[in-house]
Amino acid sequence: MFRHDIIIVGGGLAGLRAALSAASADVAVISRVHPLRSHSIAAQGGINAVLSENDRWEDHAFDTIKGSDYLADQDAVEVLCREAPERVYPDGELGNTFFTD
Repeated sequence: MFRHDIIIVGGGLAGLRAALSAASADVAVISRVHPLRSHSIAAQGGINAVLSENDRWEDHAFDTIKGSDYLADQDAVEVLCREAPERVYPDGELGNTFFTD
């Protein structure tokens, strides 16, 4: 039997980022697919972050809510859209490739 302090289910960007955050513990990441086959890699729409002066977090929030058929938690989407730039750049420095067009 394997024993770990933390078990993370999901090998996409969120799961791998969580594993990095908990790296001081004994962490296991469990995924049905190899990380390069995750939904994060296969995403067509890109990442939800304001990266230029001509962009607004409100537009990203609207796109996210509309894309969820208005089922997304709107408060959570607002936090996601407001804080995304702070998260994208550090993740890019960790080796994640983000296209900023």
